[in-house]
Amino acid sequence: MKKFITAVALVAGTTFSFGQECNTQTEPNYNGNEAGCRQAISLYTEFLKQENFNDAISEWWPAQKICPQYKPVLYDNGTYLYKQAAKLITDKNSAEFKGKMDTLNTVYDLWIENFGDCYEIQMQKAHDNMMDENKRYNVAYKSYEKAFSTIPEEKIQSYDVVYYFRSTYFMLSGKLIDCEAMMNLYENLNGIAERKIKANQDSGNTGEVQNWLTAQQTMESYIAPCANCEQLLKIYKPQWEDDKTNLELAKKISEKLGKLECEDPIMMEMAVFIDSKEPSYSSKMALGNAFWTKGETSKATEYYEAAMAFPECTEDSKKTIWKRLGEYDLKKGKYKSAFAYGKQIGGCDGKYLQARAVSQSAGDCATNRTQRTAVYSYALDLAESAGSCVSDKWSAGLVGQLSTKAQLFSEGKKPGDSVDVPCWGFSVKLRVQ
Repeated sequence: MKKFITAVALVAGTTFSFGQECNTQTEPNYNGNEAGCRQAISLYTEFLKQENFNDAISEWWPAQKICPQYKPVLYDNGTYLYKQAAKLITDKNSAEFKGKMDTLNTVYDLWIENFGDCYEIQMQKAHDNMMDENKRYNVAYKSYEKAFSTIPEEKIQSYDVVYYFRSTYFMLSGKLIDCEAMMNLYENLNGIAERKIKANQDSGNTGEVQNWLTAQQTMESYIAPCANCEQLLKIYKPQWEDDKTNLELAKKISEKLGKLECEDPIMMEMAVFIDSKEPSYSSKMALGNAFWTKGETSKATEYYEAAMAFPECTEDSKKTIWKRLGEYDLKKGKYKSAFAYGKQIGGCDGKYLQARAVSQSAGDCATNRTQRTAVYSYALDLAESAGSCVSDKWSAGLVGQLSTKAQLFSEGKKPGDSVDVPCWGFSVKLRVQ
C-alpha cells in the first residue's frame, strides 16, 4: 500500500502539517513537566531516527503519559512506529501482528482524544488498517466514511478512492452492506474520479490523469458482483427522471447500461434524446439496437442504415449489421432479401447465408421433384463455396433432399443436366443423392 504519510517527524521541534479541520498546534505543551517531557521525547525519537521501532515504541509510551498533548506530531510518530513494527512481522495471522494492529488503533484513539478528530487522521487510520484488510476492513471502511464526509475534494488522492472502495468490496463480501449501498458509493467516488480527470486534463497533468483512470478501472473490477441492470437502474433511473435535458448524463448512463444490454424504457428515451442533440454513428447505432430489442425492426433498419453512412462505421461493423438483418429476413421467409444481405456480407459467412436462403425457398418456389432438386443443387453449390462455414451435417441434410437417378430419369432428366432454378434466375447442373 502506498504510504499515506511520506515523511515522519524525527525530532521534537518538527511539526506535522494538518488540514484546516485538524489541530495545528505548533507550541509544545509540556503538561507542567518540561524537563521530563523533553527527555522522554528525546529518548523515543533517538530510537526512531535509528529505525529501531520496537525500542522506540517502549520509550514512546512514557512520553505520551508525561505530556499527552505535547504536539500532534507525537501521535503521528506513534502511529508510524506501530505501522512499521507491524510491517516487519511476517506472519500476519499471528497474535503479535494482531497486537500491534490493536495498539495502532489505540494510538489513533488517543490522538483524537487529545487533539480532536479530522479527516487527515481518519484517512491515515483507514489506510493503516487496510494493511490487515482481511480482518479490519470494517474499521477502515468506517474511517474512510468519516474522512470523506469532510475532506475537501481537491485533497482527495486517487489511492484514497481505490482503498476506500476496496474496503467496500470486503464489506459487501462480509454481508455488512448490500449492493445498493455499494453502487451508491461507487457512483459518488466515480464522480470524484471524473472531475479529477477533467481538471488534470485541463491542466495538462497526464500522470494524474492516468492515476485517476486506473482508479476508475480498479473500482469497476470491484463492482462485478453488483454490476447488473437491476442495481444500476436503481441509481441511474432517478437521475435521468430528474434531469432529462442533461446530455452528458444521458450519454454516461447509456454507456454504462448499454454494456449490460439493459432493457428498460429509459434506454429508448435517452437514445432518442442523444441522437436529437448529437446525431452520430454511435447515436444511430444505439437507436437501431434499442428499436431492434423492442421488436420494431423496420425502424431499427432505418437507424442502422443511417449509422452506416457515417465514416466511423467500419466494414466489420457493416457486416455485423447486414448479418443481423439478413438472419432476421431469413427467419421471416424473405429469402431474396436475405440472399442480398449475404452478398453484401461476402466471404464465407455471406455465402452460407445465401445457401440457407436458397435451400429454404424450395417449399415456396418448387412445384415438382426436379425443381426442388434444382434448388437444393444451387444451395449446395453455394455451400461448397462457403467452405468451412458450412458443417458436413448441414450439407448432408441437403444431399438427402435431392432426387435419385431413377427419380430424375422418371421426369426425363439425368445427373448433370442444366436446368433453371425457380425463383432465382440461375441455371445449375442437377445433383443426385
